[in-house]
Amino acid sequence: MPSNRNQPKSNENNQLLSLIPWSIIIVLILFVNITNSQNNYYNEVHDYGLIVPDKWIPVPQEVLSYATSNFEGGFFLESGKEAIGLIKTPYFLHMYFNRPELQNYSLEEIGRQLSRGMQREFSKVTYQYLGVSGFTEDQMLIDQNRKTIFFYFTVSSYPQNLRVAQAYFRSHNGLLSIACYAYQHEFELYHDTFNSIFRSAQVDIDYNSEENVRLRQEEFEKRQAEIERLQREADIEFERMQVLVKERRRKNIIIYSILAVFTILGTVLVVRRNRRRKSIKSDKIRLDKSFKETAQTSAASSEVAKITRPPTTQPQYTSLGNLIKELGIKPSQKNTTATFVKTIGLVSVLVVIIYSAIEPFISASRHYREGDPYVRSFISFIVVSGILWLAYKVYFHGRVLEQTVKTSEKLNDTRKPLLYLRSFKDDNPGYTLKKYLKGIVIPYYFNKVLFPPEEALMKALDPIGPLIAIGQPGEQNPDIGADRFYSDPEGLKWQKDVSRMLEVANVVILRAGTTWGLKWEFHKTFKEVDPENILIYVDLKKRKYNSFIKNFHEWTKIDLPDSKNFKFKRPFFIYFDENKGTTIKRIRSPFLRRRTYQADTSPFLYALRPVYERLKVVWREPHINRQSVIVVALLVILGVLIFFIVFLMYGIGAL
Repeated sequence: MPSNRNQPKSNENNQLLSLIPWSIIIVLILFVNITNSQNNYYNEVHDYGLIVPDKWIPVPQEVLSYATSNFEGGFFLESGKEAIGLIKTPYFLHMYFNRPELQNYSLEEIGRQLSRGMQREFSKVTYQYLGVSGFTEDQMLIDQNRKTIFFYFTVSSYPQNLRVAQAYFRSHNGLLSIACYAYQHEFELYHDTFNSIFRSAQVDIDYNSEENVRLRQEEFEKRQAEIERLQREADIEFERMQVLVKERRRKNIIIYSILAVFTILGTVLVVRRNRRRKSIKSDKIRLDKSFKETAQTSAASSEVAKITRPPTTQPQYTSLGNLIKELGIKPSQKNTTATFVKTIGLVSVLVVIIYSAIEPFISASRHYREGDPYVRSFISFIVVSGILWLAYKVYFHGRVLEQTVKTSEKLNDTRKPLLYLRSFKDDNPGYTLKKYLKGIVIPYYFNKVLFPPEEALMKALDPIGPLIAIGQPGEQNPDIGADRFYSDPEGLKWQKDVSRMLEVANVVILRAGTTWGLKWEFHKTFKEVDPENILIYVDLKKRKYNSFIKNFHEWTKIDLPDSKNFKFKRPFFIYFDENKGTTIKRIRSPFLRRRTYQADTSPFLYALRPVYERLKVVWREPHINRQSVIVVALLVILGVLIFFIVFLMYGIGAL
């Protein structure tokens, strides 16, 4: 009986045991189906990957290029519905942005930039869990752990409102973008599938592998070791250089002490010589003044030198100083340090030249012999050239300050002035580095920079009278050349001052220019002044000269010579006769009568000879320059030697 009661239970156990193999088979089949239902996708170019769901196939490249040009790949459900662009929904697209500079920005900043590119305003929400569920449309979700930015929005321009879930994954050198698309009414069906795609996405797969991490760590350690080695070598070299600098400093102290003594002695000698010259000049001016007063007294007593003048409303011209007081204009401020600054610059030039001469003897020490000799010579040349430029600049500034002293000395001059009108743009901009470098290549230009043409023009006209001009408002120091006087720039007072100067001027020199600011000056001059007393100074290129003659005809209705009708070679003067006919006089002189290392007045003297003759002022021909004679003699001797050498060579060959 007991055995009969246990019989049903044993049958049930046997049935359960018989079901175990079938259950195992079913589990294996399900596992295989699950594992086979997903495919791994890996992009070797940009080092990222993801898991593609089952029955999702790649989007053909021709279809992808037709539908969109932004993404580089994608997958869609084979049994899905056909969407715009021959891609079936649902589908997802992916692409990679190579932007290493994004490492400098936070995820919030990148998300705001992306939202502006989408032309949408996304509200930020706190991240709760991975996926695109849990937040509504037009929101931005940020995962700081995975460095991911999610967007969820609807594109209403498509039929049936195409809904998009898009994610950006930041890697070490860019961004991976994955965008999942489905129609709004079926989006919830594929919600979990899209979540699985986003969860499976990985960037920097190979970059973050153990092997690559180990290699980068080893490379970092090597660089650190190399930096430490270089630092130790730099410390050793620094200590060695400290010793060399101390040795060099001791030697330089001795050299600079000697140079300082010579500089002080030279400065004292030059100052004493200038004081002696100044005292002689002041005595001469005082004697000339007393002589003129005596002559005027005798002439008044004998009533011999009476001059009748037509009645005029303007005061009679007596001296340049009285004219300045009458007009209420100011001369340039006298600077008493001009001689000192000029002397310092000249002595500095001599010191640099002396140092350049003794520098090879200094370089005979051991630490100077180290290194490339060509590099050392080049560096020395650059340093000496820079110091020489500064010294010449100081010397030139001293000459500029000296101009104020000369202007103040001419205020008592009773001769009628010569007026110089020009554009402020034609003023000499000073001794710049560009001019210095150009002067090294072209020595003639070097002399022209130190002694500008306006200074030569002023000295050439000095026997006739002082050359005056209106100064540029606001300038600190006047240019070297004509004596500057400063009028009130507000209103039209400067025009009244120029009109008064035109009345008393013996000669008016107009400098040709292309600016329209000269229109009033040219028009006023040819209206008020006799054409025989007008000169135009031309120092323009041929193209600008052609533009000038067109403007000049509009201003004065006078035709100037066309550049096609004569051999154009600047600079030159244009003279006018009583009928406003023109004559060109080139500014040139014989080679032997030119001056170097000073203002070359000889070309202007030859060009201005008609002015001397018309005003009945004695014109003296410039003296022959000894330096030019020596240069010509050396060239002749060199030519004779070359001739004899060639003759001897041909003679030996003939023998």
